[in-house]
Amino acid sequence: MSFEISDDCIACGTCIDECPVEAISEGDIYSIDSDLCISCGICTDVCPVEAPTVGDNREEREEELEIPQIKTELIFYLTLSGEIKVLVANFDENGILIPEQKLGRKFDKTPLGIVNKRKQYLLEKAEELEYLISKENVKESDIQKFFERNPEFILDGEYCEAFPQIILEEDGRKSKPDFILKPNTNVPAKILELKLPKDNVVSNFSRGAAFTQKVTRAVGQLNKYKRFFESKENRIKFQNKYHFNVYCPRLALIVGKDVSHIDSETLLSLKQELDKIDIVTYNDLLNRFRQKIKQLFN
Repeated sequence: MSFEISDDCIACGTCIDECPVEAISEGDIYSIDSDLCISCGICTDVCPVEAPTVGDNREEREEELEIPQIKTELIFYLTLSGEIKVLVANFDENGILIPEQKLGRKFDKTPLGIVNKRKQYLLEKAEELEYLISKENVKESDIQKFFERNPEFILDGEYCEAFPQIILEEDGRKSKPDFILKPNTNVPAKILELKLPKDNVVSNFSRGAAFTQKVTRAVGQLNKYKRFFESKENRIKFQNKYHFNVYCPRLALIVGKDVSHIDSETLLSLKQELDKIDIVTYNDLLNRFRQKIKQLFN
């Protein structure tokens, strides 16, 4: 049973972007190709004016065409170039795949399952990051490039853009934070430093637990970036070039994979010594991102 678009259509384009089989065409009033439509209903769900409606000619076309029991499954897959493709596979009543050229004509199709393309894309990216941080030979530059391509992992509702490796120069000395995050709300900007997933976060000594040298050096680097923006002159130069202000920025460090073996009270006590620097592991980052996907699509 294909869908049709009524005269209520405002030609906003929302349905075209969401249609999994590209059955919708542009115009003053958009139209749906009944031969391609799989009756998934996504266009109706996303339309702001509920213009797509179910067609009323199903019984007439079934009698005319003597429609066999054909089911269609949408198969989503990721190409080597990173694109998401959709394969429409037709099956007969015995579950045998039917080549498209043997159908002879188009029929209404009952989809077995439809995956939201955006959700599928984000889940694939989460798996890509999980694979990347599991590699023994992964480099900081590899992780840097991944976050540059996929800034949604390090942005949240308070930040809208990630600026990678901006050179900060003062008195002939240069430094380069991994990311500076631009806020989209009335919150401070954030400076983010990356270290390797394999780096230990905490070491145990006879006198007690302490952050490793890798962590303390990274914390020192973050504080150096923060001191750069204590200069009003530096802030003005930065704002003139990048069009947002960095004053008393938040500081964050992504390092290590897992700190679940560390006593929570010990970890909290250590973090309190860092003067409001947020330390996040890559597992924490992945879990937050997957939780965000659930909140968005469930």
